[in-house]
Amino acid sequence: MRTLLCILMSSVLIFGDAKQELVISGPVVGIPLPMAVDGDLFSCKVSIHVGENATKRALQIDYREENSDSVRQVTMQRLSRPKFYTTPAPYISTLTELKPATKYMYEVKIDGKSASEPIQGSFTTPPTSNNVKPFGVAMVSCVKYKHDSIQTAWNDVLAQKPDFSMILGDSVYADTTDHGELWKYHIQQRSVANFRKFLAQSPVATLWDDHDYGPNNSDGSAIGKEHSLASFREVWWTNPGHGTKDILGTFYRFTWGNVHFFVLDGRYYRSKPFSGKTMLGAKQLEWITNELKAQQKQDEMNNTSSFKVLISGSVLAENPFDGWYAYEEERAKLFQTIMENNIGGVIYCSGDVHNSFITKHKIKYNGSYPIYEVVSSGVANKHFIYGDTKSFAMLNFDTSDSNWQNHKLQIKIHGDKDYLLFINSEENLALTHLQVKPGMKNEGKAKFLYSKKSKEYEWRQKVNKLDSEFSGVIVEDK
Repeated sequence: MRTLLCILMSSVLIFGDAKQELVISGPVVGIPLPMAVDGDLFSCKVSIHVGENATKRALQIDYREENSDSVRQVTMQRLSRPKFYTTPAPYISTLTELKPATKYMYEVKIDGKSASEPIQGSFTTPPTSNNVKPFGVAMVSCVKYKHDSIQTAWNDVLAQKPDFSMILGDSVYADTTDHGELWKYHIQQRSVANFRKFLAQSPVATLWDDHDYGPNNSDGSAIGKEHSLASFREVWWTNPGHGTKDILGTFYRFTWGNVHFFVLDGRYYRSKPFSGKTMLGAKQLEWITNELKAQQKQDEMNNTSSFKVLISGSVLAENPFDGWYAYEEERAKLFQTIMENNIGGVIYCSGDVHNSFITKHKIKYNGSYPIYEVVSSGVANKHFIYGDTKSFAMLNFDTSDSNWQNHKLQIKIHGDKDYLLFINSEENLALTHLQVKPGMKNEGKAKFLYSKKSKEYEWRQKVNKLDSEFSGVIVEDK
């Protein structure tokens, strides 16, 4: 059994007496992370952001199992950071000796006392890999306070009872790299009551896209991007990781049970569209390649296979201006790596386009399997055709059977009922169908085949970029 780390972060505006006003934002529950190969306990980091005048206050976390009266306490300490950042820095502490697959309740106290409006929440630790249970993940993105300051869709997300949730970019629409301004937008968003409730009841991991990284459609040339990164690391202290010690960025990976999630940073190293060759940058591309290969090797050693979820803010084929369309060589290289290394179980999740749907892409490479893309966007922003879709995706995994060939995934889009009539809103996938066929020979590079239903296909027709190789373009088959 493994020791796991769960990261929590406070993110609620608290109103009331003077002591309560010390709290700027909280609480948020983060994703549990494995901390050691061996061990039978979990640990869990907690963070809360408070005002500068709280430096002489004593902050603590009280926590307990849901059905237990035995309460444990841990003191919080201030994080250090550069003095030129003037927004309040977070306080953190670590909860210890947590059991797997167990629900915990926690409360932040100031000077040993509860607030009149308690600062509290809950989280559930994941199961161990040898005792897996079915679980659900909510995928959401595009949260614009100025468009929707009520955001009732968060209640719809909670109604699906996700084990954890992921915000796939554009968690605010700040459109700046200014550290202080980014903080202001996040604090404003976290003043939304429905969003606070969502954060307190569902563990959350995030990535950024353009609007919470820099200006609209911004890339690696954004001036001040290092300040965006510093802000993101503080605001989303909850995340399982932020790049590596040698590579800056917001990418990371984590595992829930026996399903593996690989989160990509599509902004920090991105070239100018069409003028460059990369969305991920050479080092991040090498990182994701190595991580996928390593996981596949581990699967093969254990005589099994696993779902591997690639996650990015950028769509594979639906945005001709700001998605992978402009980086097709790197896109093809990524999927060729997957296929030629027999890496099974890959699906792709994205956001960005204020629209949610499921699409199926085919790779022109012998032995390859289709790549299903789950686009989940518009939980709190407007689509230019469909309006307020309030849409999001649920990924429901059942990988509890000891035989991997019985592992399954249900993908379901939720949202406005009239909107759902226009899209492909459900797919049921078997892990056995997402496997590379062995013994197939290939010469040359892989090709990404565009569906006739995709915006990329329409765009390529308009600009005459469909060559003879694509005369038999694939249409999604059910």
